[in-house]
Amino acid sequence: MFFFLLARFIISPTFTTNIPKIDGVIEPFYQSCPPASDFVQFIPFSGKKPLDSTNVYIIYNRKNLYVFFQCFTSDSEKVDAKICPRDDWEGDHVWIIFDTNKDKTTAYEFCVNAAGVQRDGIIYSDGRNIDLGWDGVWYSAVKITEYGYNVELKIPFKTMRFIRENNEWGVNILRYISCKNEYDCWAPITRNEGVRVSKCGTLKGIFPGESGLHLELYPSGILRYEDGFIPRVGGGY
Repeated sequence: MFFFLLARFIISPTFTTNIPKIDGVIEPFYQSCPPASDFVQFIPFSGKKPLDSTNVYIIYNRKNLYVFFQCFTSDSEKVDAKICPRDDWEGDHVWIIFDTNKDKTTAYEFCVNAAGVQRDGIIYSDGRNIDLGWDGVWYSAVKITEYGYNVELKIPFKTMRFIRENNEWGVNILRYISCKNEYDCWAPITRNEGVRVSKCGTLKGIFPGESGLHLELYPSGILRYEDGFIPRVGGGY
């Protein structure tokens, strides 16, 4: 039983030469790997079977990690797609955390709600603290479907720091179902402990081709008056 449990919470992402279009529409190559689908509740009833099912596919190429969520609902009209400020939690949403150093303490968090609003941050102290001031460079799309909704993520490896020689990361995948006030997770956690990096499963066999600091550059300009207008140009990130 012990070895069964270890094997259950392992995801082996599939390497692909395809380049997904980030539009929330599932493409056949996502389904080349078995999905993470054995979710359980942690709120309100820890360990119970979720009322709605979720499939999550993870693939990657040399530059990017791709995550595709299929969120099934008993009634697609009940999808709570709520517009809210960035880094908020409102409405139906899904999120994934990556312990890229597998230190069981820190992790990156990427969250998208059913309206497409993003939230990201860095988790510290095994989930006891989170820095929402961190804004990574990543991309997402949402599509409402006849069975619920899809969320698709593209996360450049340059967005995260990791040890290149380490081909196993910690990972957990979570979903909130608004109309049922239910939180589900892939690697089990309990209501009392909350999200814990140390309880992550394993992303096994990940071989990123790029690492480093991913910045978005943008131009800036200043108009100053000293006995006449003096323009200044520059840039930022």
